[in-house]
Amino acid sequence: LTPEESTKFYGATRAIFEPVESDVDLGWALDEANERQLSGYDAQYVVLALERQAFLVTEDKKLIRNAPSNMALTLEQALKLTR
Repeated sequence: LTPEESTKFYGATRAIFEPVESDVDLGWALDEANERQLSGYDAQYVVLALERQAFLVTEDKKLIRNAPSNMALTLEQALKLTR
C-alpha cells in the first residue's frame, strides 16, 4: 500500500473512521456466531456491517469465508472498489 493509495482509501472511507459508538444486537450476533461458526467478537462486526449495509474489510480468512456472501473483503479488494 503506497502513501498515495492509503490517502485515497482514507478519503473514500473517512466517515467509517470517525469515532462512533454503536450498540450491536447481541442476540443477533450470537445467532450469526453460531450459524457461521464465528467468534462472538467477529459476529458483532458482521451484524454491524449488515445493519449499515456495508462491507467488512479484513484480512481474517475465516471471517472472509464465513461472512455473508460478498460482505467481507480484503484490503486489496476494497482498494480496487475505490479506483
